[in-house]
Amino acid sequence: MHWRPSNHCGFTRGTPWLPVGDTSGRCNVQVQADDPHSMLSLCRRLLSVRRAHTALTLGDYVNVPCEEECLAYIRRYRGDSILVMLNFSEQSHRLSLPPDFPGGRIVVSTNVARADENVAEVVTLGPTEGVVIDAT
Repeated sequence: MHWRPSNHCGFTRGTPWLPVGDTSGRCNVQVQADDPHSMLSLCRRLLSVRRAHTALTLGDYVNVPCEEECLAYIRRYRGDSILVMLNFSEQSHRLSLPPDFPGGRIVVSTNVARADENVAEVVTLGPTEGVVIDAT
């Protein structure tokens, strides 16, 4: 990712040996850093959750059956349970929580407005939405 929308994107004051690309005006750290809807902000939130939950690095993987266009799984480690639900389609989907996952709180979503939303029994995922749910 580029650093800023300036000439040569903040990499050099000279002439770069590779082209910087057409997206440098919007795909750069300076523009995306303060935008909660940006890809940079999403990556930062995901990394923060990964660091906070050992289950996401060391935990067991448990597949959760769901709709064909979706993927759901639980990661568990020493009492820490995280449910990840992903909708790869352009339509909304209602996914049931697995019986052994009591519900919880959305800690990350591709829809920023859903952060900290409590969920139980069924989660409706919007088109191409993904959520990470903490059971605690």
